[in-house]
Amino acid sequence: MGDPPQKKQKTLFGYFSQAVPPSTKLGPSSSTSVNANSSVAAANGSLSTQICASASSDSTSSPTADLNVAEVEDGNEVSAQTTTISKSKIKKSSAIQLQAFSSHDYTWLRSFSEKRGGKDSRRMVYCSICSQTQFQGIVKLNSKKGIPAICTTSGAVFRQARVDEHDASDVHKACMDRVKQIKALEAGKIMEGETKLEKAFRFANTALQKKLASIFLSVYNDAKRGTLSAWSFPSRYIAKIMGDRLDLPSPHTDFVPTESDLQYVTPHFHREALLTIAETDRLTFKNVFEEALAISLRMDGAVDKQNIDNKHVMAKVIDKNGQSHTLYLGFSQPEERGSMGLYEAVKTTSQNIYMEWENLFALVSSVVTDGENTNTGEHNSLWQKLTDERENSGIPLPLLKIWCAVHRSQLAYKDMVLSVSELRHLISESKYLADYFNVSAVRTKGLKEAAISNSIEVITFPSVKDIRFTEYTHKLLSSVLRNYPAVISYLKDQESNGEARSLLSKWTDKDTVVLAAILCDVLHPTKYSRLCSKHFNNKDFKSQRTDALSRRRIKRGNLVNRLLKPSAIPSHFPNLPQYLSKKQHCERPTKSSSAETRFRIQSNTQEAVNTTFLSTDNISNLEDLIEKLSTSKLPSGFNICKLPSESLHSECSILILRFALLNPDLKPNISHSLLVSYNQNTISFVAHLENEKIPNSKFDDLLTKSGQISKVSEILNILSCINSLNRKELFESCLEDIYSHALKLLDTVCEFMDDDLTKKD
Repeated sequence: MGDPPQKKQKTLFGYFSQAVPPSTKLGPSSSTSVNANSSVAAANGSLSTQICASASSDSTSSPTADLNVAEVEDGNEVSAQTTTISKSKIKKSSAIQLQAFSSHDYTWLRSFSEKRGGKDSRRMVYCSICSQTQFQGIVKLNSKKGIPAICTTSGAVFRQARVDEHDASDVHKACMDRVKQIKALEAGKIMEGETKLEKAFRFANTALQKKLASIFLSVYNDAKRGTLSAWSFPSRYIAKIMGDRLDLPSPHTDFVPTESDLQYVTPHFHREALLTIAETDRLTFKNVFEEALAISLRMDGAVDKQNIDNKHVMAKVIDKNGQSHTLYLGFSQPEERGSMGLYEAVKTTSQNIYMEWENLFALVSSVVTDGENTNTGEHNSLWQKLTDERENSGIPLPLLKIWCAVHRSQLAYKDMVLSVSELRHLISESKYLADYFNVSAVRTKGLKEAAISNSIEVITFPSVKDIRFTEYTHKLLSSVLRNYPAVISYLKDQESNGEARSLLSKWTDKDTVVLAAILCDVLHPTKYSRLCSKHFNNKDFKSQRTDALSRRRIKRGNLVNRLLKPSAIPSHFPNLPQYLSKKQHCERPTKSSSAETRFRIQSNTQEAVNTTFLSTDNISNLEDLIEKLSTSKLPSGFNICKLPSESLHSECSILILRFALLNPDLKPNISHSLLVSYNQNTISFVAHLENEKIPNSKFDDLLTKSGQISKVSEILNILSCINSLNRKELFESCLEDIYSHALKLLDTVCEFMDDDLTKKD
């Protein structure tokens, strides 16, 4: 049977002629062969494509189509390579039509018709370049939203805007660049593995080629010399001259510098030039400091490799525009030991900017040092000497002394590690693991091989450092955790070795690994770091809104989720020893923060207590007295007895008695008594000791008003006084009263007698 008749059909892009089985679709991995260079040629717009397809009329068999593509360049026919086309995933009822576009259309574009049910169908298009399997990695790398449908053999619904957008996209351009590179590789114009700089050099113009060549010379020279210094200055300068005079089109000639080129190009001149620049820049520094609004001095010491103790001084300057600048003043060596040597060394640095120390110190508002006793001591330290100088100079500006927070946090972290045995052991074991690999090149090589087998990258273990302990600990734990799979794999291979077996048992312990991960996260917090709320007290959280508008704040109510205050510090650790948790103290109310406010509150409180006491102490009548005495504590042995009013010719009376055995008949007698009577709004009293009456004058110092009772406390005091008296003291006190009364009578009689005698005379 001959080939099926070819039918010419009108499409969206032009005419095409072909015959393809209904279930065949162009794809990167099918039983159909196609010329791979056809897509390359079509993309360049200079190739003509001829597609010939043949298929069996039996629809049940696996259809195949052979497409032979001939590439023509400059009139020469180039032999075509073949690739396969995948089996179609479209329904059997779908009609596929392959199309080769003319030069004025997108030559990379392919289309086919897909039936949707009944007689309806829709036009599908795809890119013959980007849909190839070898370019899918490039598509994924350059696409931001996954692989576009037009870059797959399944295709996308035809839209002219979609086709134009794909042609201008980075995905299509990257695939086209790769096509050009493949063609150049086949033609032998470039080599596989071409670097970006080689590619830039190949496509660059003459000026750019010269610039790149000059840069190559400088980089090569720096790599040979190692470090930038005065000794490498001559070679760097000559390399620059070589780059400036490089002429790529001309034949190669050896570069021979002239004497004028080498003039002043010496390490000694390099040093002199630096000194000249520094001297010139000092005047600029001086102007900056003289015009500054405030200066903060920062001082720290460091011992160099020659064991010389250098004191470095930096200054943070606030200029007249309010901008801050951090400047390095220099360093000097102390001439004396202790704080005096440090003080003189700091003063010496002001000479580096040609400024007197007194003028510089007048602008200093704060001093920042570490916590060394030489700096922060109470009596003889740098802080104290600077404070004394500020007071003696009469400068009104106060001097703020600051202990560097970085130094304080490092000291606190060291103390914590020493206090918590678990952390101390963890860091010790991490150091031992790092030293296990650092001291042996064979072990390090084995670790790298284990990392390659686990598809991970090995991080070098840090060396032990005595300073920056916090930073060192983080790097140590981070390297251990990053290298953990490779380390465990290597130690398992070396399990026959006792040291490796011991390390394996330590680092396969779950608690050790979890503690290392937690400490590593704590030492390097990020915006994704989280802390458990159990480690904070209730006062560390903010639950109320801070909206300035009170009506809106009341309407919204409290916060749904509590917020942690910026000043909150973890202080509660329930799973650790109790001594590590800080006791929670009651927060001092801010309303009594000043001494005046506290005194006023204390006075008001005392006045309220006095008012309450007086209200319970004052009495208005005898019933009130009886009620309040019943709740008061009387002296031992006294009892209250209410008497009828007719017996004593008063409105009401009470008798407070105390009984005692005073005779041999063992009959109780009244030893002490106090009769209180209420008559005409006056409360009077009569006291007796056994059968003797006690004068009321004995109690005048206990009463507010002589002979009258107005308070409960006065009765209690009178009873206590009666209880403390005896007959002898009472007789003596009565005699004293009689004598004093008799003397008063005698004085009165004598005055009358003197008056009578005077009249007779």
